[in-house]
Amino acid sequence: MAEILTRRHRVTVPSFAHSFDLLTDRTRGLLIDCTQDGTILGDSYATAEERHQQFSEALNGDKYTYEGIKDFSHDYTESATLRCACGKIVVLNDPMDNECECGQIYNGNGDALRPREEWEEPWDED
Repeated sequence: MAEILTRRHRVTVPSFAHSFDLLTDRTRGLLIDCTQDGTILGDSYATAEERHQQFSEALNGDKYTYEGIKDFSHDYTESATLRCACGKIVVLNDPMDNECECGQIYNGNGDALRPREEWEEPWDED
């Protein structure tokens, strides 16, 4: 028998950045990742120290105008998971059709479905 491991749920990913607009073109600018309180963060391209230097140059230069800290946080839905009777983990990301490696099919609620060959043929008006 299958066992639900996690229920479907919303996840919020916090994301903040110091925002600068380019003076010559306000549709362009500079974002420097930070925490909600403004602490500058490093990323895959530069360390926090390098980003802090970039922030200081942008703030004290004459190329940008500082727009403050902007909130770019976003949400997404994390699909439910279950452990199939065979022991494998199945992600229930489809409302109707989630197949385990062993061939067992589950709906989005984690209910086991009959094999596909036992499903009725789709109705066709032609």
